[in-house]
Amino acid sequence: MGAFNLNRILGRSYCSYYYSYYSYYIFSIFLLLFLSFEKASAVPFTPKLKNFTTSDYHAGSQNWSISQDSKGYLYVGNNKGLLVFNGNRWSLIKSSNSYPIRSVYVSSDERIYIGSYEEFGYFQQHADSGYQYVSLKEKIANFDFQSDEIWSIVEYNKHIYFQSFSSFFVYDGKTVKGSKDSSYPLNLMKINGQLFSQSAHLGLQSFDGNTFTQILDRTMLDGDDVVAMLPLASDFLIATRNKGLYVYDSKKVKRFYTEVDKELFAYSINRAIMTQDSSYILGTLSNGIYAIDKHGKLLWQSNVDTKLINNTILGMYCDLENNIWLALDNGIAKVYNNTNILFYEPINPRLGMVYDVLFEDELTYIASNQGLYIYDNKRKGELHPILGEQTWSIDRFEGQIVCGHNKGAYLVEGKKTDILSLEGGGATSIKQVYYCGENILIQSSYIFFNIYKLVGGKWHFFSSLTNFRQIIKSFEMDAHGNIWAKHMHKGMYRFRLNKEMNQAIDIHYYPHLEKKENGKINVMKIGGRIVFSDESLFYTYDDINDSIVPYKQLNEDLKDIADTYRVVEIDQKDAWFISNGCYSYVKNVDGRFVIMQQIALNSSMSPVEEHGNALVDHKNHCSYLTLNGGLIKFTHDFDEKNISPKLYFSLITFFDHKADVWKPLNQKSKITYAYNNFRVDLANPIFDQDHYSIRYILQGLPDSKYNKLEEYASQEFLRLPYGKYVFRAQIVDIHQKVIDEIEYSFEILRPIYLSNWALTLYIVLLVLLFYWGQKYISRRKTRLIEAQNQSYVRAMEQQEKQLIKLQNLELEEEINIKSRELSSIAMVNIANRDLLTEVIDELLRQKKQGLFSKKHLEKVVAMMENSIRTSDDDQNLFQMNFDRVQEKFFNDLKSNFPDLTPTDLRLCAYLRLNLSSKDISRLMNISIRGVEAGRYRLRKKFTLHSSQSLTGFILEFKP
Repeated sequence: MGAFNLNRILGRSYCSYYYSYYSYYIFSIFLLLFLSFEKASAVPFTPKLKNFTTSDYHAGSQNWSISQDSKGYLYVGNNKGLLVFNGNRWSLIKSSNSYPIRSVYVSSDERIYIGSYEEFGYFQQHADSGYQYVSLKEKIANFDFQSDEIWSIVEYNKHIYFQSFSSFFVYDGKTVKGSKDSSYPLNLMKINGQLFSQSAHLGLQSFDGNTFTQILDRTMLDGDDVVAMLPLASDFLIATRNKGLYVYDSKKVKRFYTEVDKELFAYSINRAIMTQDSSYILGTLSNGIYAIDKHGKLLWQSNVDTKLINNTILGMYCDLENNIWLALDNGIAKVYNNTNILFYEPINPRLGMVYDVLFEDELTYIASNQGLYIYDNKRKGELHPILGEQTWSIDRFEGQIVCGHNKGAYLVEGKKTDILSLEGGGATSIKQVYYCGENILIQSSYIFFNIYKLVGGKWHFFSSLTNFRQIIKSFEMDAHGNIWAKHMHKGMYRFRLNKEMNQAIDIHYYPHLEKKENGKINVMKIGGRIVFSDESLFYTYDDINDSIVPYKQLNEDLKDIADTYRVVEIDQKDAWFISNGCYSYVKNVDGRFVIMQQIALNSSMSPVEEHGNALVDHKNHCSYLTLNGGLIKFTHDFDEKNISPKLYFSLITFFDHKADVWKPLNQKSKITYAYNNFRVDLANPIFDQDHYSIRYILQGLPDSKYNKLEEYASQEFLRLPYGKYVFRAQIVDIHQKVIDEIEYSFEILRPIYLSNWALTLYIVLLVLLFYWGQKYISRRKTRLIEAQNQSYVRAMEQQEKQLIKLQNLELEEEINIKSRELSSIAMVNIANRDLLTEVIDELLRQKKQGLFSKKHLEKVVAMMENSIRTSDDDQNLFQMNFDRVQEKFFNDLKSNFPDLTPTDLRLCAYLRLNLSSKDISRLMNISIRGVEAGRYRLRKKFTLHSSQSLTGFILEFKP
C-alpha cells in the first residue's frame, strides 16, 4: 500500500472523515478494477416488483414495520392500524388509540406484538372471533410515560422487549416492567443471540436485558449512528446512516467497502437486513434499496426508476420464501428475491419492443423497434441510440458484429456503424451457415435473399437471389440444405440455393398446413429438425415422403403451447419455446418434452406480439429474454429456496340476504336452509402465483368439477339446495401436480317445509284433506243437482219471459201498424173533407153565376154537408180506436191532467201522431192560429219549461 496508512484507509478511530473518505475512494478504485476482470452483464437487472398502494390495502399511505407468522401471513404497521395480508387479500385492524403502529413483531408463540404512541400490546388470532387485542400498557403500574413511542420490538430469553427513545419495557408473559434510560436508545437490535442498541449521545451499546454497556465510541464510526447490525461470517456488519458499512469482530472495527459507497453516503441508509441467501439489502431514505453480496459487490438496485413506487424505505422484512417486503413512506412493495428472474426496463429512453441483445466487454447492444442502443458497461446507467428505426437483430459472426436494420445490414464496431448492404431493404433475419463448402451469411429482407462471404476476414455482400422476391420474416436451413422461409403475412416457402448462390431452385409454396384456413405458419428448428406450428398443432418435415406431418411427441407433451412461434435451443436437451403468452423453459427428459418453468407475459408486461427472442449466455449460465420495453435475465442454475405453498381457510360465511353468519373453520357444520348462500375466502400466503395456481370444487353439486380460482382466492355459491357438501381447494403447479389441499364439509339442512315433522304434518293434512274432499264432493254433488234444478227453473222462467217479450214485441209492432193506419185514415179524412169543402165552395160560386137551379143546388149541398157531419162521427170512431192502440192514452192523460178538455185531448192525439199544425187545423176545422193557441194551452196545463218540446213530451208520455 506504499505511503498509505492501512488503519486510516480502513477508517479506524481518530481519523478525520475527509481523509478516511479519500482513502476509501482510492481503495474502491482498486476494488472495482479487480471486480471488472470478471466478465458479466453490466446492465442493471433488478428483481420483479409488485407495488401495493392505498387503493389495494385501503389504509394509510405510510408503513413502518413488517413481520410474518409461521403460516406466512404478513403483518404491517400502518398509520391507520395493523394491516394483515393472507396472500390474496388485505385487511385492516384499526389501532385502539388511532395513532400509527410503528413496530410489529411476531413472536415464537405466534402473538403479533405491536408498538405505538404510549401504547403496546399484542394481537392473538382466534378461530371463532378473529384477532383480539391485549394491551400491555395497562399492566404497568406507576410509570410516567413521556411521549414514549415504541420503535423496536425484540424477543430475548423468552421475554419481549419494547424500545422507545427514552425507555424500554420488558414483558415476561405475565408482568410488564418499564425502565428509563438516560442514554436514549435509538433502536434495539438482536444479532446472533445478542442485543445491541445505538445511543443518541453515546456510541454502540450492548444490552443484557437490564443495562446498556457501551462497546464502540461514536468517533470509531465517524460520529455516525448505527441503524442496523447484521451477521457477516463470525463478525458483525454494521450499517451507519451516512458513513456506509463497517465490520466489527467484537474487538475492533474497520470499514467495509462496496461498489455503491458513494451513493450510500449521499442517500442515507435507514434500514438493513440480510436475506436467507446471505445477501445484504440496504434501504435508503431517498433512493430505494441496494442489494450487495458479502464482498460488497452490487447485485442489483431498485428505486422509482425501476418501478418501485417510492424511494423512502421505512421498514424491511425477508419472508419465509426469501422475498423482500418494503414498508414505504407511500405504499408497500414486494421484491421477488427468491427467483431466477431479473428485469431491465429503463424508463428513459424507452426501448420499445426489444428484438435482440449482444453483450460485449465494454458495451451492450440492444436491438429494438426504436433503433439500436448501446449501454456503456463502465459508465453505468447511460443508454444511447446509435441507429434509428427498427432494428431486427444484432450478433457477432466471425469476430464482426452484424446488425439487421430496417434499411439493410450494417457492420458495427464500438459505437460506430457502417453499411454492409442495403439490397432488398430491411434485413429481417441473418444466419451464418456452412453451404457448398463455404462459410456464408444468408439474410432475408423485404424483397431479396442476400448472400455474404468472407473476403480477407471481412464480410462482404456477394449476391441476391434474382428469382426469389418475397417479404420474409425469418428462415431456417435444414441438414439437406433446404431453406424454410416464413412469409411476413401468410404461408411459407421451401427452396435451395444453386451452386452459384445467386438463384433459388426447387421452390415450393405452402399456403397453409393440412388445408387449414389459417395461413400462419411458424418455422423453427429443434435438434437440427425443422418444426412448424400453426398455433394449434406442431408439425415436422418428413424428408422420406417429402411431406409435412404432425409432430406426435410435441403435440402430446406441449399441446398447451402449440402457439409457439420461435424455439431457441440452450443445449442438446434444453430450449426456450416462445409464444405470445409466455416463455417456456423446456427440457427433453428421456425423449419426453417437459416444461420446467414458464414466464407468463401477463397484464403487468406489454405483449411481445411474435417478436419475443432469447439469447443464451453459456459462460454465465443464464439466458436473456426480450420484452416490450426491456429484458429478462433468467439464471439456469438458480438455487431457489423451495417452500411448498400452503392453503388455509381465511373466512367461511353462510348468509341470507339479510344477515351474515360466520361458522368456525375446518369443522363440520349444519346450516339452516335460510342461510344457503356459501362464501369461502382462502389464504395462500406469499407464494409466487406465476408458478402455482389454485383450483376448487364443491362436491355435492350436479356435474361438479375443478375450476381455477381467480384473483383474491374467494368464491361464492348462491342458493344451494339442501344436502351434504364438501368444498375442496388445491394448489397445483404448472404440471397440475397437487402441492397442497384443504377441504371443508358442511350440510345445508332441509327447509322447514321439508323437515320430518313437516312431512308428518303434510301426511295428516293429506288424510284430512281427502276426508274433507270426499265430504266436499258429496255436498258439491247435492249442491250441483240443486243448482241444476234451479238453473232449469230459471231457464224456464227466462223462456217464458222471452216468450212474453216476443209477444209484446209483436203487439207493439201491431200497435205501430194500427197507428200508421190511423194516421192514414186521418189523412184520408182530411183529404175528403178538403175535397167536399172545395166542391161546396165551387157549387156556391156557380150558384151565384146562375149555372144551377136553387132547388138542385141546395140538395147537393145538403148531401155534402151531411157527408162532413158523417166525418165528424168518423172522428169519434178515430178517437176510440186511437185510445185502444195507444194503451188507453186518453184515459191516462185525463187521469194525470184532469183539466184537459175534449178539444185538448183531440189535439194531444194528433200531436202523438206527429202531425203538423196545418194538418191538425184541417182535421179540427180550425185555423192554424187556433192550433197554436191550443198548443199554448197544453204547455201551460202540462207546466212545461220553455226549453221543453210539447210534441216530445206527448210522444214520450207514459202514465
